[in-house]
Amino acid sequence: MDILIIDDEEIVRRTLQHYVEHRGDTPFLAANGRCGLELLQRHPIDLVITDMRMPDIDGLGVLQQVRDHHAEIPVIVITGYADTDMAIQAVNEGAFAFLQKPILSDALNTRIDEALADLTQRRQQNAHLAGLEKTAAEQRYRLEQEQAFSAAVLHNIPFPVCLIDSQRRIHMTNEAFHRDFTRGTAPAAGETIDALLHGLDLSALQATRVFSPGDNGDEAPGVTTEITTPANGDEAGKRHYYVTAFAVRYNEQEIHRDLICLFMQDHTLQVELEREQQLRDWCLERAYEFKAETAPLVHSTELLAPITEQLADCLGHFQPTRVELGFDNQRAAAGAVPTEGSPYIALPIIVKGEMRGRLQLFALDPVDTAIQREFVDKLGETIARRFESRELQLHLMQTSQLRALGEMAAGVAHELNQPLSGIRTFAEGIIFGMKNDWKIDDAHIQSSLEDIVGQVDRMTTIIDHMRTFSRDSSEEAPSAFHIDEVFANVFKLVHAQLKVHGVEVVVDIDAGLPECRGWPQQLEQVLLNLITNARQAMDERPASCAKTRLSTPPGRRGSN
Repeated sequence: MDILIIDDEEIVRRTLQHYVEHRGDTPFLAANGRCGLELLQRHPIDLVITDMRMPDIDGLGVLQQVRDHHAEIPVIVITGYADTDMAIQAVNEGAFAFLQKPILSDALNTRIDEALADLTQRRQQNAHLAGLEKTAAEQRYRLEQEQAFSAAVLHNIPFPVCLIDSQRRIHMTNEAFHRDFTRGTAPAAGETIDALLHGLDLSALQATRVFSPGDNGDEAPGVTTEITTPANGDEAGKRHYYVTAFAVRYNEQEIHRDLICLFMQDHTLQVELEREQQLRDWCLERAYEFKAETAPLVHSTELLAPITEQLADCLGHFQPTRVELGFDNQRAAAGAVPTEGSPYIALPIIVKGEMRGRLQLFALDPVDTAIQREFVDKLGETIARRFESRELQLHLMQTSQLRALGEMAAGVAHELNQPLSGIRTFAEGIIFGMKNDWKIDDAHIQSSLEDIVGQVDRMTTIIDHMRTFSRDSSEEAPSAFHIDEVFANVFKLVHAQLKVHGVEVVVDIDAGLPECRGWPQQLEQVLLNLITNARQAMDERPASCAKTRLSTPPGRRGSN
């Protein structure tokens, strides 16, 4: 296959040239849109890959020229991250797909394969349609040129043909007409075409228009309309026809009659191809929108449920669908369709080469399943990327948390050193008295031991809080807490550190703040990061003081 590459950056052109040659295809390179269009005129190109932003003629200009003069050639546009809206506009205007820089070889190879497969299918379909149209034109020409028709000629035509008189009564129908419209039976004698094909609009096929002379006064023009009918009464399988009516002289038992010949050309395949292309275009645009809509969810506390609801909304374009999405030990579902039986589409969620979840779709009567599968594959890739980004974010949060623990290690050591010093003082006092034969009563010993236990409890509290603080609580259920407790816990850990750096912190918290519900450890981490960053920024300022005030607006005293 011959592939035209248009990009004003030489390194991008050479990289794409290497990919194309490695596939076994032939690349043609152009440094701008004008040169690319000139190459397109001189060489039979099968696929165009073009950058969006170029001097002279940009990617949209190239796309428009290809669409206007080489409609069957697919176009893949390349864009930077900031040009996503322009790329979606290009897809709406006929681009096959777009790729974002930097370009991954697997994604490029997949899009080229899809584009070339689509081109091959289009060429085969166009060839088939051209053959059908040629046959139809030949048959129509034969009918129009004959001054007298015999029953044998009409019966052997492979397309539906019907002869009616000026009163619209049927005089003859062929086998193809019976097959498509009457379930294999001939119409009753004297039956009209309107009664036989009731429910179809044939008002354009009037005898006065068919038999009236043409502009040159010596021949009658043909009249063409379009009808749509269920195939054999099945509403799910409609067929589409162009109906051409023209005047003929028909020989029937040595009697010549001037009748109207209805020549019916089935163009259902063309209509279905256009509908499928429109549906694929919608799927591509919706997949890009889904990617943009789900990106902010990576930073929220909920990811699985919103993605599942958006999937149900996307697939509702085809039919009511129930979506079940699982990832690790979490599950979410959306849609009211029953889940009896097997899913009509099941897709594994792969993250870093490992199967981590599964997407299942249920519908009572799914339609266009092949197109849906292509659509869901694109959505599945986005879902996997969202979960991967979410895990990366959590990893970064954990790393930040460990750094914060290191920052407060000195302060914690100071907090632990005080109770240890007290324990040592109590113990050495008792030991010294015992060595010097002091008379130490039981009450004094008990008091010293109680002081030691108190200091141990103080250390245990500090250590337990550090463990709680460093634990990953992202998958824990939210709990009730008070905001002043969060501040108190944080300042227990960093008070000594701030004092060493000469930083004074003044906390002004309204009394009676409402109870909160959420993840206090994560809030402590945020507060600790803020304090640490503020302390680092204030290191060079003598006698620094940081102030914070926390209150709620009037009327907002409920739990949050």
